[in-house]
Amino acid sequence: MALAALTETHDLPAGPVLLCRLGAPDVVSMAGSVDLAPDFAADEDIVASVAAALLDKGTRTRDRFAVATVLEERGARVAYSMGVTRLEFSARCLARDVEAVVDAMIEPLCAPLFDPDELVKVVRRMRGALARAATDPAELAASALARRLFPPDHPGYVRTPADEEELLVAVNRDGVAEYHARSFRGRRVRFAAAGDVPVERMLAALGQAFASWTAGGECGREYRDPGPVVPGYDRIPVADRPNLEVRLGHAVSLRRADPDFEPLVLALFALGGNFSSRLMSRIRDEQGLTYGIHSSLRGIDVAHGGSWRTAVTLSADRLDEGLDATRSELERFVRDGLTESEVRGAAETLAGQHAVALATTHDVADRLLTALERGEPVERIDGYPGRMRAMDRDRVNAAIGTWLDPGALSTAVAGTLVRTGI
Repeated sequence: MALAALTETHDLPAGPVLLCRLGAPDVVSMAGSVDLAPDFAADEDIVASVAAALLDKGTRTRDRFAVATVLEERGARVAYSMGVTRLEFSARCLARDVEAVVDAMIEPLCAPLFDPDELVKVVRRMRGALARAATDPAELAASALARRLFPPDHPGYVRTPADEEELLVAVNRDGVAEYHARSFRGRRVRFAAAGDVPVERMLAALGQAFASWTAGGECGREYRDPGPVVPGYDRIPVADRPNLEVRLGHAVSLRRADPDFEPLVLALFALGGNFSSRLMSRIRDEQGLTYGIHSSLRGIDVAHGGSWRTAVTLSADRLDEGLDATRSELERFVRDGLTESEVRGAAETLAGQHAVALATTHDVADRLLTALERGEPVERIDGYPGRMRAMDRDRVNAAIGTWLDPGALSTAVAGTLVRTGI
């Protein structure tokens, strides 16, 4: 399926739009985003998350029950969420209901109610999620590693659950409304739809829904790369969790648009991307040290870098052995690179997964939106399988050597620690 041949590009005052006509009778999926680029040093990400959670709780002209009725009567779904730096929204409906659903989806972006009573409920729910995270070894290990790798003003930084809760309970309605007025309306919107899209009606509905939106352009915020970090260890005790969650990683200043991004994705997929990867074969199948281990890039976007992370679950009595084996395999991977057969196998699998990842109208709309966010043409989506299959082993191994350094890895271990000598 060549998406470029099925997709129209339009520019509305609010921002760019991609509309893809697929053979999916009656069904239309929509996805949109706004780059909010919060100032993490000023804790704006907390306010942005609360604001996003309140968008489906009513507008200045319709309470949440009225909005819900519009959607329920049409069997439609609308969702809002805050990604790391973007507000994301989506919808799914029948083609005949596009106007009503677009209106119900966009009105909360333009004129949210931010009901104080609903804010109390949202904060209570978010505090509950933090309480669960405070006892989850996987969450605790990952967040401890993030705090070691990134400064507090970087999108990759993760606060402790206690620090997050302290900031969360201080959020009030006036602060949320002020942040919305300052950070939402001046940003460009990106929007994509796929399925049985009624193009003219969709464009008219979007134009009307965003009539009051004043888009001033891109947000322009760039996040600085973290400085060198001395490798270290964090041990987080969690009662009654004998299976330890271990995270190893270091920061990577790579961006999505860098030519090395896709070669490095392929390399790490071969290392630890699925059950046939090198880490699973060696650490799990041959040595029997874990039930699960994987390795990948995390958190890399167009405006900021992220990290190389390896996650492994180890029993407390085999922690040292499992860590030594994992580190040894990571060192060998960077030192020797991949074989030709590993490159070809990973390339073929990733090319095949590409088609599966575009199996639904929702998947296609989401991928088109990603192309807009990355500033890529739709043709680049179609070309992904070919780029993978054409990947050169020397190029892949060069990317490994450029960006990955086992000697720079920090480690975080969470669970019921029997031994501490790691």
